Amino acid sequence: MKPSRHRTNLRRSLPAPHRVLRFELAPKTMLIALLMIAAVWALVKLLPVVLMFVGTLVLVFTLNPIVGWLETKRIRRKGAIADRVWVGRRTRRAAAFSDDPPLVAQLRGLVEREPEIRGHAVELLQRSSLTNPLADS
Repeated sequence: MKPSRHRTNLRRSLPAPHRVLRFELAPKTMLIALLMIAAVWALVKLLPVVLMFVGTLVLVFTLNPIVGWLETKRIRRKGAIADRVWVGRRTRRAAAFSDDPPLVAQLRGLVEREPEIRGHAVELLQRSSLTNPLADS
């Protein structure tokens, strides 16, 4: 006996069952994720402190050989550190003063050319209908 065509047609007309896809996280995985989020949050909040600490370590490791050498020359550690800090400040001030004359010259040139620069800016603003009111003010 042949199978009925009626049954196969019914099977084809029924909707396919839905597949359910589940993601199950273990409690340990959730705890690790929460700890990682907390660690990133703490790092963001403590970033200024961390940066100061790193900067301090850079200074310590940079100055340590020089301070050690000065200690061999019978200068106490505190005096050697103070000496290096004082020399560093003087060096920075000397560098700033050596940069000042060109900076002052540039500022003086800008002040002298200010009417020319303003006229050029007005020209550029008048070219567009959107910025034309700005040129008039």
